[in-house]
Amino acid sequence: MNDSGSAEWSEPDHSYRDLVEFYKRGFRTEDTAPLDACLATVATGWTEGDACWLYVVGAPGSGKTELVRAFADGRKRAYFLSSLTPNSLVSGLKDGKHLLPELDGKTLIIKDFTMTLESHRENRDALFGALRDAYDGSYSKAFGSVGTIGFDSHFNLIACVTSAIDGYYTVQSILGQRFLIVRTSFPDDFDSDQERNLGAFREGLKERVDVALRSVQEGEYPPCPPGSVEEIKSHAREIALLRTHIHREGQGRELAALPEPEAPARLTNQLLKLARGLAAVRHKSEVTADEMALVRRVVSDTVPTLRVRILKAVHEGTETTDGLAGFIGISRPTMERHLEDLSVLGAISTDMTVRPYLHRIGRSFSFLSSFSGTPEPPTETLAPSVHPKLTGAANIKRLHDEIAWRVRNHPDVPTTFVRKEVGLALQLPEDPETNAWVDGFIDSVRKGMDP
Repeated sequence: MNDSGSAEWSEPDHSYRDLVEFYKRGFRTEDTAPLDACLATVATGWTEGDACWLYVVGAPGSGKTELVRAFADGRKRAYFLSSLTPNSLVSGLKDGKHLLPELDGKTLIIKDFTMTLESHRENRDALFGALRDAYDGSYSKAFGSVGTIGFDSHFNLIACVTSAIDGYYTVQSILGQRFLIVRTSFPDDFDSDQERNLGAFREGLKERVDVALRSVQEGEYPPCPPGSVEEIKSHAREIALLRTHIHREGQGRELAALPEPEAPARLTNQLLKLARGLAAVRHKSEVTADEMALVRRVVSDTVPTLRVRILKAVHEGTETTDGLAGFIGISRPTMERHLEDLSVLGAISTDMTVRPYLHRIGRSFSFLSSFSGTPEPPTETLAPSVHPKLTGAANIKRLHDEIAWRVRNHPDVPTTFVRKEVGLALQLPEDPETNAWVDGFIDSVRKGMDP
């Protein structure tokens, strides 16, 4: 995703290359999607059209705060806050400071949005209502002390949050699903503070981010080829459907209303901004396959993770409720609820004429199509010696498909990360012999997928 492929790079791109190499060394990772997504967001802060709002999602200590800290600079491309409150945007005090007008043409960066999610519901909903209005470029609020205050302000937004965001479907629906998502991952290795100069690292990353963004001039955004635009539109339709919240009555199972997926136009424009913004940072003449790789990564990260995994399992032949619950590792009642949601959305269809009920994919999804043409791997080729704890063609096929899905959607993630994720998904034994065998299997799958 970084600088692979056949795309042409112009001379000034050395600033981006230098930043990427510094980032990889500092974070001990090959996955630069979070960096690329943040660069593209900040680089398009002053552009017109739908704003690009981005969640950087990751576990505590995964590096997301260190990443966004580098975008707080003196050139005022970004406005950095530790957290956000309902009165942050517009103050009701006579001599109060208004944040909203200062954000115009910039990117607001919130270091810890998890605090907002976990705040009192009234305060949280008030803030989200203000953000929803501000997203459209104008906001006004009436105060008893100073009357009505309003501003026109158009800005991008980056918010760091833990994976707790995946459980806030209701909160997301209040905000109107205005965020894309990029997820961080734990590095393959890491340095302690004793082993590195943290101050020097932060300063070095900040300087390189500033240099990379400094060369991007306002209005100079490479065009996106028509074929890529059509692909982005298709991705936007899928995200719009699959992240639709299903409203139910109280704690019961009854639907409160039929779901209404969002229109895909806003998502399309946000994904286009990411692609064109990154192409500008890389000094491309147009959006290429390299930038589209970031788009696909963000699409994969934005669709709710559990829904993707269920659809993938159904696509690959796990058709019963019990089979899916066992495969994913959740309880049957929880699986039933998710299957009902996907059925209401038309993402799956259920054959109720047989027992047990059989579930099948209800429509085409791009993140599943990559598996359609993948033949069943020859065991003797991919796994010359079958591990004694993973015997059976079905187990090998299942392991191959789980690996292939992760490698295809996250090609830059190191082998050890793939092994850990696959191990959790399939509940593989954790011992040195199995780890070594699975690592070799992952490498063989990668080689088999190379063009």
